[in-house]
Amino acid sequence: MMKKLLSVVGLLSLLNLSVPAQYRVPLEVQDIATLVTVNPAVPNQTIVVKDALRGGIFQKVTNQTSTNSGVKFASATAGYSWQRIFSGPLDVQWFGATGNGTDNDTAAIQAALTAAATTKGNRVGFPPGEYLANIVITNPVVIEGSFGVLDTGNTNRIRPWDGTVPTLEVKSGGVILRNLRLYGTDRNGVLAGTALKLTGGVGVAASEQNLFEGVVFHRYNGKMVHVETGGAGNSTRMPSAGDPPP
Repeated sequence: MMKKLLSVVGLLSLLNLSVPAQYRVPLEVQDIATLVTVNPAVPNQTIVVKDALRGGIFQKVTNQTSTNSGVKFASATAGYSWQRIFSGPLDVQWFGATGNGTDNDTAAIQAALTAAATTKGNRVGFPPGEYLANIVITNPVVIEGSFGVLDTGNTNRIRPWDGTVPTLEVKSGGVILRNLRLYGTDRNGVLAGTALKLTGGVGVAASEQNLFEGVVFHRYNGKMVHVETGGAGNSTRMPSAGDPPP
């Protein structure tokens, strides 16, 4: 990824030389806070943000946004915003999740899920890390974890921030979960009761099946999967005997 960013920076450097000096802007900045202060006169200006978690390639667009969504940030100058250029799933770290096993990542993950509802593909990705959160899914979405794909050991998982409520609750049909490890010890070291709660949702058609593939549960002191009567139909693939131990 870094090689690609450096290649882009090199190309942008050549383009920037053709712009009068008084209109030139930084081709790369350290973080989002610096990005939103840049005021380029060049239409469609592109800048690389180097921040390890929220960085990427951003382009100036003329429509102003009122909120910072992880994929679009309002400029300090009225009239335009900075739009993230990307392909693939929305990265929860773009929305502020740290995956450091200490911070409460719930709000950031919920923001990513909200954005996915209006993003082509409806995909959200979890890079390797340990995320503390209680997640509620209310719209069709594909959530892709790194467990078993980019696994780096016991730290690559989702743990409940609050063990008294489900780690992940699904209130919608059309939800696909892949390669997620739900680990039941909350931030206080207490074993949680429920890993995954399925409640369906109002108006969800029975044909909107949910699929859970490569989802692994460890160390829950109760119902690992809780299905309420009246919820959406679910097609579930449970861990096999060949899955790695906790």
